[in-house]
Amino acid sequence: MMALLLGQSVLMGFLICLATEKDCLQNPVTASMVCVAFTMAALWLGLFNTIQEIVKEKDMLKKEYMSGLNFTSYMFSKIIVFSLLSLYQASTCVSIVYFHLSPRPEEILLTNTLLDLIINFFLVSFSTSIIGIFISSIVKETKTTLILSPLYMMIQMLFSGMFIPFIEFTKNISYFVIGRWGYEAFASISNLTQYGVVPPAEGFFDFTASHVVNIWTIFIGIFVVFLTASIIAIKRNILAKGSNYLFLDDNKNKLHKTKNLKKTVKIKNEGALHLN
Repeated sequence: MMALLLGQSVLMGFLICLATEKDCLQNPVTASMVCVAFTMAALWLGLFNTIQEIVKEKDMLKKEYMSGLNFTSYMFSKIIVFSLLSLYQASTCVSIVYFHLSPRPEEILLTNTLLDLIINFFLVSFSTSIIGIFISSIVKETKTTLILSPLYMMIQMLFSGMFIPFIEFTKNISYFVIGRWGYEAFASISNLTQYGVVPPAEGFFDFTASHVVNIWTIFIGIFVVFLTASIIAIKRNILAKGSNYLFLDDNKNKLHKTKNLKKTVKIKNEGALHLN
């Protein structure tokens, strides 16, 4: 599984290279599609990384939590692991495509173009990873994520301005679609207007540092909102739901049923029995 996670970004980078000519930025259509490909790759990698992460280990999480697992440490470890994974995926995918292009977008906006693109890819991917954790924390079965994954990606395609021009309705929806902000930032960093690409909305490809920083701030906001929502969902849907247990009351020589896992742990030495 880890090999798949590490290899996906490399494979996607090479696939984008196979689908584009080295001088594709000279054509307005293909120049735009490079940014679209970056955005879709970041969205998919981020979602695939985490959408089954919580639901597949919810039973283990519940047991470990009742055995003294520190939930804050658990969530912190998830954030560290997936942030490093997203950074690796961003670095590999973007670098492969960037060095394939000739000429390359090299106008400096914040740091340098390559690093700006990597940072943006990371923010799109990692923000989507947190959304994936949230989805994973509210579903009951892993197979449900197989239905939600393509639905999520379809929403990104339809309401981001990447494939279909905005109408008033979709433009309003796009403010809540992470793909819109990812595409907008990629296009702004690459300064697509210089290649003749027509933006889907006024100011969409604004080649200014403040414009890109504002979008990155939105990604940070998405991270905070969905991380908070994920913590609440996990505590309510997994940790707060006790299983049925039987425990033996030696004083009265009777069996009692309880859903209070804390109580069961305390009386474990008295003969608690778990009912599946």
